[in-house]
Formats: sequence, C-alpha cells, structure tokens
Amino acid sequence: MYTVCRFVGLAGSDENLAGIGAALNGVRAGQFERLDRVGGRFSISLSSSDTWQAHLIAIREFVHSMSEPISASVGLGISVEIDVALEPEDLVAKDFVSFALPSMVLKELGTRGVALVFTSYGQYT
Repeated sequence: MYTVCRFVGLAGSDENLAGIGAALNGVRAGQFERLDRVGGRFSISLSSSDTWQAHLIAIREFVHSMSEPISASVGLGISVEIDVALEPEDLVAKDFVSFALPSMVLKELGTRGVALVFTSYGQYT
C-alpha cells in the first residue's frame, strides 16, 4: 500500500502548481521536489506503511497541517486528492480487504475539498 496526495491542475497551470509546491515546502521542508513528468500535476508521498492505521494518521496529519496550501490550491482550481494505491501483494492470501474511514478523517477531507481515491494495480481473475 502506498498513499500520496496529488495536486492536479488544468492545462497551463504549471506555474501555479510550482507555487503551491513552494508553499508546501514553506510549511514543511522537502515536501515538493518537482512536477510529475506528465506535467500538470505533482504528488507528495504520505505513507508506505503496511498498516491502514498508519496511512490514516498520515492522511489526516498532512491534510490538517497543509490546510492553507490546500485551500489555496482549491481556490486556483487545482484539484487535490489522496490516492491510496493497492498493489497485488497487499491482497495476497486475503479473502477480502476492508478500509474503515473514520468520520473525523472524512470530515477533514470534505472540509478542505480533498477527494479520496483508491487505485488497485495488478491482475485479478
């Protein structure tokens, strides 16, 4: 499992995205390095822990501590999303997986205008 916070802008928004990245670094150094190769977006790594609880803590802490740059992003039309990536090894030998989202986390995301995405990678039969 791997969780990032992704900032995605419209065409021609690279300058605004770089400004948001600088604002994130102003809150906590080393958050933003560069735009993604595809352009128009960048991602900040939040957690690669094996436990869902660690991801929840990282998500809530990031969204709370970065509330000003996140609000500025939304104001500029930049979408902000938390993307939780599920790899095949996260699902091996499991009949099912479940991810509880406490209301306080949902409220924090909703209040800030942050979307939540689960992306599953791999082949499933």
